[in-house]
Amino acid sequence: MKPTWQMAILVLILTNPNESPGADLLEMGLTTPDILGSLVATVEDTGACEIFWSHWLTEQEIHRVHYDASGGPSAFSVLDISNTQDQVNSLVVSVNREGTGLLVWTGQHGLYSSRREAGGDWQPPVPISTRPSPFSVFASNLGLGVDSKGNGLLTWADDNGNRIFGSEYIAGSGWKDPVPLGDRGLAREELPFAMNADGRAILLWGRWVLASGWTLVASSFVPGRGWLAAQPIYSSPVYTSPAVAMNDTGTAVAVWLEKTTAWPETHLYSAQMRPNEDWQPHVLVARDNLPRQPRVEVNAVGDAVVSWRTAFDFSIAANHFLADGEWQGPQVLTSIFLSNPIPQPSYLDDQGNIICTWSEEKTPSPRIGPLALRRYDRASGWGEVEVLPFVAPVKGGVIGDIQLKFNREGSAVAVWTESYSNQGIVYSDLYAHRFWLPSPTLDVRRSETHLTLSWPALAEGFRLEGSPLLNPSSWDSLSEPPHVIDGRNSVTLPSNGREQYYRLRK
Repeated sequence: MKPTWQMAILVLILTNPNESPGADLLEMGLTTPDILGSLVATVEDTGACEIFWSHWLTEQEIHRVHYDASGGPSAFSVLDISNTQDQVNSLVVSVNREGTGLLVWTGQHGLYSSRREAGGDWQPPVPISTRPSPFSVFASNLGLGVDSKGNGLLTWADDNGNRIFGSEYIAGSGWKDPVPLGDRGLAREELPFAMNADGRAILLWGRWVLASGWTLVASSFVPGRGWLAAQPIYSSPVYTSPAVAMNDTGTAVAVWLEKTTAWPETHLYSAQMRPNEDWQPHVLVARDNLPRQPRVEVNAVGDAVVSWRTAFDFSIAANHFLADGEWQGPQVLTSIFLSNPIPQPSYLDDQGNIICTWSEEKTPSPRIGPLALRRYDRASGWGEVEVLPFVAPVKGGVIGDIQLKFNREGSAVAVWTESYSNQGIVYSDLYAHRFWLPSPTLDVRRSETHLTLSWPALAEGFRLEGSPLLNPSSWDSLSEPPHVIDGRNSVTLPSNGREQYYRLRK
């Protein structure tokens, strides 16, 4: 008779700031005119990570660092773009689950891209659209996605800012000619873009006409059909700050703000669109304390989470939607009067568990910390605030330009700068740190003779414990050191035929 094994119980203890891991210094001592230009990062499904950045107006090259799935920076390189005879003003990158990616940037006279096939390297740049421009930037508000077949989709506003365009990348063929998507009049806000693995995409844009006010418009892209007719979602005298997310089934969730005359109210609205259906009527998500800068995420089953900052009392708040229910109500996540709070992306798994993150940037004395989070467990509710201690000044300077990226599993990277003064000159250093964002789970696999336990290698500071009983006093640390295999810490133990429990503890 085969022995029966019981799998791990997870115990999570918050990180002690005195035991914080170090960050990787990517570049040091940037000064004018070599200050940081554009900065983007992506975390692939494999756990590998790419970071790109440019220097403002001084170099015709793009700097890159690559991280393996479980290690530190393994490759520094420079993408030579001198053949474009143009500068770098804004970068955007997208990599699909198979590892095929596109890197796109705008210069003064054109849009350009570099492609990487799965397992390959980034190729020399090719033009997407070029022409002489009287402005300093050819395009703005770039949106980019790559589907599972390696096809890409790019959206942008022109150099004047009012006309919106899109271009398709066809794998094996290249970029198609740009197509006009709309004219947004006097509007100059962001152009939120979301694309799923099947190649469906949503672009939100606002049209502002003095005589009629604001209209929020959604443009939908369907593979094989192209861009569909733009669809108005909402109209009002004043609206601002749209955001959108889409899951692999094609369900899209849009959020936006409407500033009302009843100060201090600002209405935060949401609307959903399911595949092959029209947008549903909008619903109120929040209205108190002047919501600003909303961000939205949606999981595979259609649950959603929106986070935002409040301009009235300088806090971070959130609300989440259950696919089988409704919006659950706003939750204030922080104390009030934080120093310049900025909502960062939220992590939402398919079980409805949430991690909301935020930053306090460009202040010498953040109330909580430069980067912090709160976790929501669907069974137990919201946990306490956790500060991510690796984002911290090294030279007594000010933290800024924080970017947080993660993949579906929770492999994450944080990138930031520290600005400091030395003898009257302001310098900036660029840092990055890889880590595991959600609570790690312990995977248990067995054979006739052995038991193998593994957990993400980026989940730092955890130790494996075992016990024959579910008794708090009976847990012992296992002496076998883990070996990193395919990005996971792995421990193999002989099977002894007796019941045994395992857990991770920090």
